[in-house]
Amino acid sequence: VHADDMVYTGVGFNDTNTGVTLGYQFSPMVDLNVSALGVFDGGIDGAGLQMARDVGLFTDTGTLLVSVSVDNSAPLINGFRFATVSPMVLNAGQTYVLAAYYGTGGGGDKVVATILNPHPLLSLTQHTLGEGGGSLTFPPSVSSTDFRMTANMQFTAVTPQAHDGDLDFDGDVDAADVLLATRMVTGSLTPTANQLFAGDVAPRPGGQPQPDNVITLGDLLVITRAAMGLLTL
Repeated sequence: VHADDMVYTGVGFNDTNTGVTLGYQFSPMVDLNVSALGVFDGGIDGAGLQMARDVGLFTDTGTLLVSVSVDNSAPLINGFRFATVSPMVLNAGQTYVLAAYYGTGGGGDKVVATILNPHPLLSLTQHTLGEGGGSLTFPPSVSSTDFRMTANMQFTAVTPQAHDGDLDFDGDVDAADVLLATRMVTGSLTPTANQLFAGDVAPRPGGQPQPDNVITLGDLLVITRAAMGLLTL
């Protein structure tokens, strides 16, 4: 399975050469399996990284979950060099920080200035975080004007066990599923393939579902009745 990553578009800035951890805060829309961490390689022209860069994934309270050193032996993919890490799961709705350390003495490497196309399974909650120091450090400071990005990760979505009406895959059909179905019917949320499988529970001629490959008002009504205990799916 091909691993996805964050999609970046922007201009490059030279490393400030002052020793700083740069990153951003995000929340996954679904559970994700992370397989590699990466750093932007300003040497896309063939120059490569000026020095190895440490990349880390933190909780929003600063606990380091995993880190890796990325150098020119790492493969260059979409402008980033990625080094594999022990697979780990990021939970949907939780907040994490992904960051890379730019140490002193490594001028010439660049960081991405803007992010225009975040992956649809990720929600960016803070665009730029930065912290000085002599090593990879949790970056709690927020900048509203500087959009430097440098870290990336490769991941695949965890395939949940989908069953009828359970759109958030927590094992129950409840008010949360009704809310998700409402957003899908109104067009404010596009269902994933697994959510479409779980939520396509209407029409139901003779009490048996005949999926029509779309989430409609009929599906919302069935899920609402199930959440109220009036129907067993």
